[in-house]
Amino acid sequence: MSRPLVRWTLPVLLGFLGQARAIAWHETGHKLVAAIAYAELAARERTAIDVILKRHTNFQSWKAEFEHARPSLSLGQFIFMQASVWPDQIRDSHKPETHPEWHYIDYPLRPPGFPDEAAPNRPNVVSAIDQVSNVLTKHGASRQVQAESLAWLIHLVGDVHQPLHCSSLFGGPFKGREGDRGGNNFWVKLHEESARPVKLHTLWDGLPGSGKDPDRLAKKASEWMAAHPRNQFPAAAFAATPLAWSRESRQLSLDHAYLPLPTLDGRQAQPVVAPLDYFEKSKALAETQVTLAGYRLADQIRAILSGDR
Repeated sequence: MSRPLVRWTLPVLLGFLGQARAIAWHETGHKLVAAIAYAELAARERTAIDVILKRHTNFQSWKAEFEHARPSLSLGQFIFMQASVWPDQIRDSHKPETHPEWHYIDYPLRPPGFPDEAAPNRPNVVSAIDQVSNVLTKHGASRQVQAESLAWLIHLVGDVHQPLHCSSLFGGPFKGREGDRGGNNFWVKLHEESARPVKLHTLWDGLPGSGKDPDRLAKKASEWMAAHPRNQFPAAAFAATPLAWSRESRQLSLDHAYLPLPTLDGRQAQPVVAPLDYFEKSKALAETQVTLAGYRLADQIRAILSGDR
């Protein structure tokens, strides 16, 4: 792991330490998922979702942002990318109507054997994807509700592909009802003398990078699609359900977020020092996950628009 890369990335990650749980990939990652999905859709499909999102309560403010920024991408793609972060912008743990529990699913990880366990029976990212998808297929739903449901769908498909949104570590210092809260109570330090401790969840949220410029994000999305074309993934990856996606992420969190660490005792007072190659390997996995999420989101939207869902 190169030292300059770590020094450039840590300030971005540490800026989010005070944020609540359930903000996956940060703004950059969610917009990359959206940009990839939009690029995958056919022109008629883009037109259909553009029409839906025109009824979103934030449409006019998003349009004003577009006119101010004057990016080279289309208004439709810009709005689609903006919609991807709206559920995080309205999230309030004190307001149930903002559905803070929709952003994750807590599969328990219990060392040393890490037995396969079901997640607690409560609303989660999997049930939420199903719920908003159903709204989008119903003719009786209002246009505003459909627009908000589409924004939720764009966002949640990104969430479920962030491994630490699909697991919580139990055991050791994490014996409470919520374990380590998806890595939010687990502290790590990158293998660098000047590195500051960071929450494991925050580290993973920031892996897709930083930046808000829509043209640069669209360009980055294209580069990731070229590096990870759809045919790189097995056909079964696109036949899987959102439940299967969450199970994949649970396993990825175990194999790539937790087990590569030298210890699972990540208390804030004594953060775990990550291996030298931990950051670069994690960043590569995040790139693949974001790209796959974009492809799967496009498929989900396509199925909804065609009535095949």
